[in-house]
Amino acid sequence: MKRRTVVDIAIVVVVSCLLVAPLVWPTKGMPSIRNLVFDMAMAFAAVGLLVALCALHWRKPWLFSSFKKCAYWILGLSLWSWLVFGGGMFIAIEFLYIWPDNGFAAVCAYALGWLYIWPSALAVGVLYLVLRMLAKAVSRAMRSMTARDPNDAVTSCQRPAGNGRI
Repeated sequence: MKRRTVVDIAIVVVVSCLLVAPLVWPTKGMPSIRNLVFDMAMAFAAVGLLVALCALHWRKPWLFSSFKKCAYWILGLSLWSWLVFGGGMFIAIEFLYIWPDNGFAAVCAYALGWLYIWPSALAVGVLYLVLRMLAKAVSRAMRSMTARDPNDAVTSCQRPAGNGRI
């Protein structure tokens, strides 16, 4: 993937987070900028890993070829999610003194952090499947457009049209 494409994707994610965040401010009040930055970092960690995993599946599908391999990926993603979100919450509270908006958020991150990856995994997975279907459809269409009729082939005994020069 080109570096410019990665930068464009990062810009889109940041802008979308900044556009969606004010929608919840009337109900909860404006969060501190430190909480907003921390939440965006956690979102980047989750979505970045999922996009990388989809790219890995695109390039090396044999890594996901059996139920056992997929079970390992699911367990690994759940453990990674729990370590990042629960550990991130612990580091934010204990060392950075960034307090969550409510105490329930910290309890959920510690106890249910392993589940945090799956809503975004569902969204990224659906987008990935749509992208795969579109890529296959375009590939089939391009192959059918470039397929030639075997009767149109020029044989070695035929002369090219025109003045005979090639």
